[in-house]
Amino acid sequence: PQPKYVKTVFYLRNISLHAGKFAKKWRLEGDIFLHGKSCQVTILAKGIRPKAANFLVEGILFKKGSYRYGLKLQGKLIPLQKAPWLEFRLAAKDQLRGAISRNITSQKTVSFLKAAFLSERDRGYIDYVFSQLGLSHILVVSGFHFGLIMMLCVIIFRQLFPFKIVYLLSFLCLSSYAYLLGFSPAHIRAYIVISLYIFAEISGRRVSWYNLLGVAALLQICYSPLIVLSLS
Repeated sequence: PQPKYVKTVFYLRNISLHAGKFAKKWRLEGDIFLHGKSCQVTILAKGIRPKAANFLVEGILFKKGSYRYGLKLQGKLIPLQKAPWLEFRLAAKDQLRGAISRNITSQKTVSFLKAAFLSERDRGYIDYVFSQLGLSHILVVSGFHFGLIMMLCVIIFRQLFPFKIVYLLSFLCLSSYAYLLGFSPAHIRAYIVISLYIFAEISGRRVSWYNLLGVAALLQICYSPLIVLSLS
């Protein structure tokens, strides 16, 4: 369909930093109802980060894929209903991002840490170097990062607690990390796989990684069938 003007309610799901070529923008991901169907919409907003809420929006809606759209804003975002849990997560991420920038002097190191552990790539020098080396996957938070954090948690906690408590505490740490990152398909998949592995270890069951991936994919599709259209 051709781009068209719409004025509707935008149900926010996530806000992330979008590094443009000329100015910093915020990427708002959420849903609108179009002809009685729920559609995924992305909005790019300039300036300071909007407070987490559902918004009344108006602008030009254009199609990006099956049930996926972009919205070019015309006017301001008008908040309708606050989203306190999402705002809490975003504020915590802002604090962590600020702490990294304040305590590390090397801008390259700051860019690497934000990309590798906060899933915020600035598309600058670090991104270019890793892409030339064929290591861009390191800058995308995935199962590798969740596994690394789990390994560190187990190494630390096993000095202090019994076996099952170690894995439960590791699960809580990973849950907090997943909540901080947001709920993109790649993050959710990695979190589900690691969580299932943890509970298999606690119950003393042997599991196949292929089965864990299959269960994670099935759970994601049941929760959001349109996820099959995502490259992640």
